[in-house]
Amino acid sequence: MGKAQDFHFPHCAIEVKTTVTQQPERLTISNEQQLDDSGIETLLLLHLAFDIHSNEDETLPSLVESLRSLLQDFTAAKMAFERSLFHAGYLDIHAPLYASTGYRHLSSSYFRVASGFPRLVPSDLVTGISHVRYAISLNACRPFAIAESEALKILNSQE
Repeated sequence: MGKAQDFHFPHCAIEVKTTVTQQPERLTISNEQQLDDSGIETLLLLHLAFDIHSNEDETLPSLVESLRSLLQDFTAAKMAFERSLFHAGYLDIHAPLYASTGYRHLSSSYFRVASGFPRLVPSDLVTGISHVRYAISLNACRPFAIAESEALKILNSQE
């Protein structure tokens, strides 16, 4: 069975949320386990905001290739990325299906998920409630923001 977060390392996990809107104000959380840090030393939430446009230079296949290049020296991260692509249903053979829609990166925000972070976890739910899908406001996450350099320091300590 897969893990609740997108990427797992020995002492850290990362949940990645991507929005493609003009003003990304909220993040959709798929279930009560995604932001549960039980048994995880550090849980990070990475929010990536993109704008959709018609540009063949910044398509999903080109972004995948760019990330593969960036990760080539980080074996564990590259393997986790490839597994995530597979689990998301992205195969290189399907790249032509995504070749006409372009994406422009607007921003990246990193958050440390800890006590007080706006979230629902299994221990918050009364018996009989499960498979919860909810949205959180980005503004409510701001007090938990960390710099990209701090997120990278946490990740680099994992190798």
